[in-house]
Amino acid sequence: MPLRSLLLLLWLAAPAAGRVLFRADFETGDLSQWAATGTRGQNATPRNVQVVSDIVHEGRYAVRMTIHPDDVFNDRQLRVQLGGPRVTVEEGSETYLGFSLYMPAAAKDRDNFFYWEGNPPPRYNNVMTWWVEPGAGGATFIKYGTGNLGRNGTHWQAEFTPGQWHRLAMHIRWSEDETKGHVRLWFDGQLVLDQALKTKGPEAVYFCQPGIHRSTHRPSVDTIYFDNFILADTLAEIEAAPTTFALAGDWAVRVSRPGVPAETLAVAPPLIRSVTAERHDALPVFNPQAGGWARGARLVGVRSQETTSAYLLDPASFALRAGPAPDAALFTAGVDYELDPVWGTFGRLAGGRIGAEQPVYATYRHAEMRLDAVVLTAAGRLALRPGPPRAAAPAPAPLAPGDRLLGNVFVPRAIERLTADHLFPILETAYPEPPRGERHPVIARLVRRLEAGETLRILAWGDSVTDAGYLPDRATQRWQEQFAARLRQQFPRARIEMITEAWGGRNTSSYLAEPPGSAHNYQEKVLALKPDLIISEFVNDSSLTPARVEERYSKLLADFEAIGAAWIILTPHYVQPQRMDFTREREIDADPRPYVAGLRQFTARHGVPLADASLRYGRLWRQGIPYSTLLLNAINHPDAHGMRLFADALMALFR
Repeated sequence: MPLRSLLLLLWLAAPAAGRVLFRADFETGDLSQWAATGTRGQNATPRNVQVVSDIVHEGRYAVRMTIHPDDVFNDRQLRVQLGGPRVTVEEGSETYLGFSLYMPAAAKDRDNFFYWEGNPPPRYNNVMTWWVEPGAGGATFIKYGTGNLGRNGTHWQAEFTPGQWHRLAMHIRWSEDETKGHVRLWFDGQLVLDQALKTKGPEAVYFCQPGIHRSTHRPSVDTIYFDNFILADTLAEIEAAPTTFALAGDWAVRVSRPGVPAETLAVAPPLIRSVTAERHDALPVFNPQAGGWARGARLVGVRSQETTSAYLLDPASFALRAGPAPDAALFTAGVDYELDPVWGTFGRLAGGRIGAEQPVYATYRHAEMRLDAVVLTAAGRLALRPGPPRAAAPAPAPLAPGDRLLGNVFVPRAIERLTADHLFPILETAYPEPPRGERHPVIARLVRRLEAGETLRILAWGDSVTDAGYLPDRATQRWQEQFAARLRQQFPRARIEMITEAWGGRNTSSYLAEPPGSAHNYQEKVLALKPDLIISEFVNDSSLTPARVEERYSKLLADFEAIGAAWIILTPHYVQPQRMDFTREREIDADPRPYVAGLRQFTARHGVPLADASLRYGRLWRQGIPYSTLLLNAINHPDAHGMRLFADALMALFR
């Protein structure tokens, strides 16, 4: 093998202990992470550069950068740039850098958004550049080239999709010799360039200026968002590609990251708890016609708010006695009592030996749910952080300072072994918000009122999810309260009056059937309020077919138009997997419910704005989240995070 090829293979293959040399994720809420780079920004004014929270790739914040025709650097160039980090280089030294990029709309002109430039002595010397530029038919292309703004050649290009985040990463071997320099580029986790190139001039220090650079002056306005810049000395640190999980045994997970050998982590099997002589003061009669969670008394170990969690009970372990002693009289299933083996509820039977007011004592075993975190520690090592076991909505595992979450392992019940369905690596850090386009005409009219400071009366109308009496802080955590707070933040002049009318366990048909004077009469509690905007959420309408949606919702639309109210319809969240006909919580982007299809058809046909929260639930698995972990009652009651997805869907209409 030629010596050069051997050296190149060794360079590509050899891992080293990694160090992050510079990180800017904007989680400080400002630009302070860029203050000590030693590089001056250009036209980085508050008009042009803002740290934002509406469109982010990871965490809470990103930066939005916008260029205008008057952002002049000199008679040929326009610039809006941050002063990026500097690196000292020599022949054969290496640099690794990654960052995330988002464009809300197609590029209008060529925008150079990142380059490396040599610092004198002897001169300023641009040696490589990334840029976007418009293509035919409204397309946008992303390109990479070497030389001043790519004049030595374009070495890679691809179509760029606006409206979603993209991850870019590079590995540079610095050399003035085109046979010894080398560049590897990753785009959205895929290695797209692996080529020997001249990568430097005679300069010893190179700096970068992420943002938007144009040469020559152009009249258009473009916006680019950036997030999560990482400069490091190894590939593993810069998140060039997603971490992947694979089974390595019944209770072991192999974790693979780019640039380092895979590692295996042991996962603890589910903890099986034993309960002895759990007292129940009196048993109701078993009701086989009720939902499984409501057929009788609920075992404490499997309770989840007002219900129980399915499949946690080991039914073979269940024994019911007349007293707490192990030799107390044993009752007989099917004669004295009945047990729902799935839901962990039980009740007495007529004619059995259990009296109406007789205490009974239950002994049983049960599992709990757990969400374990796979993390990269501050020391650069992989670790598994066990999550706290719970009967429903298991909380994320607590992380140590400096931990970076790579994904989760979900232990949902007393499973015999892990399968691929229990592995949730983080494939995306946020929902890919659609490109900003023209607002829906209904929304545009509402926005004009909000911007003018007029009062907007909003009615949140729904079922128990809208009532949300089960939340620990419903005054701030309900979807409508989160939405109103964010709307006020976006439109500070607005005067928003939020009203809630909700009825747990009911649907739109229930409202329409209520007589005058009742607590939930449709005419008196919805229409008579004369709101400016009605936002409806009815997961309890999920039994409706598209034809029934068209019939019933057409009546509602006519009623709302008669009182001059605008209407936004929320698609429902995902509920218990068995009720969705899901066998797993991965690869579930498409909502299978006819009701959701009916809502999408109805809103498109009648011009009603749709806040499609279902789409957001369908992608939670990509963010490392089994969606059922957001259900506080393990059936259909979302927690504050789940409520936020409704608010996110609503705010997307007002962007």
